[in-house]
Amino acid sequence: MSQLPTAQGMTPYTEAEVILISAPGATGKSAMSVYLSNKLDIPVLNLGKHPAVGANSISGLLMNNVVQEDTFVYHGGLKNGTCSMIIDGLDEAAIHITQDGFNSFLKDVAFFAKGAKGLPFVILGRPAVMEDAALELEVNDVKTTLLQIEPFTIPKAKEFIDNLQGKSYVSKYEKEYKEVRDYIIDQIGGFFKSESELNKNIFERFIGYAPVLQSISTLLSDKLNYHNLLDELKKNKKQKIDLLVDIVNRIVLREQTKIHDED
Repeated sequence: MSQLPTAQGMTPYTEAEVILISAPGATGKSAMSVYLSNKLDIPVLNLGKHPAVGANSISGLLMNNVVQEDTFVYHGGLKNGTCSMIIDGLDEAAIHITQDGFNSFLKDVAFFAKGAKGLPFVILGRPAVMEDAALELEVNDVKTTLLQIEPFTIPKAKEFIDNLQGKSYVSKYEKEYKEVRDYIIDQIGGFFKSESELNKNIFERFIGYAPVLQSISTLLSDKLNYHNLLDELKKNKKQKIDLLVDIVNRIVLREQTKIHDED
């Protein structure tokens, strides 16, 4: 995870009144919010599951979701450092309201955050809106840190696939497994092959994207005979673009299944 600069420089996260965490879809932001909530014993406000936000949204949501006599205590706690809140899905909120409404919501966040003794808000969302949110909070004199969840490096991507496959099984057929795993990654890399630094960066971001790695893992799991799978891939000349399309189709199927389950 890296810290991104904002228009007025960077506030070290240890001094921040609001921490924004930016990452593409399906990279585990919601899972992170649940983990932080359980670990730190603080509530999560998932904006994707609430009505459209706007002015006084924080106050209104507290009134609707916190025992009434505790609401004012919580208000004070956000200011004095005894309470915090995780806000997930900021990008989803932005889709359903005007820019003025979105800015009004951020002003409401700023009202509680400005001058707070602790860290009242950790906010997660996709990159499209997070830099704008950081700028708007800074305009309202809120000390803001913008963090970005980076894609996996190639070694970490391989480690992630290994963990999904199950190390106990992989260890029995380590040589064959690593050959087919690396073959798949190399063939996908071949699609982006170029002397261009831009293409290299695109490949590294693509192959470091968790849903891509999960799809590679499902491809490996479909046929646990790694030697036969490698022979099949080579025999069918399933290389570069064909393999890339297969991976993308698996991602689409996974997302469709998730949407169906949520419905």
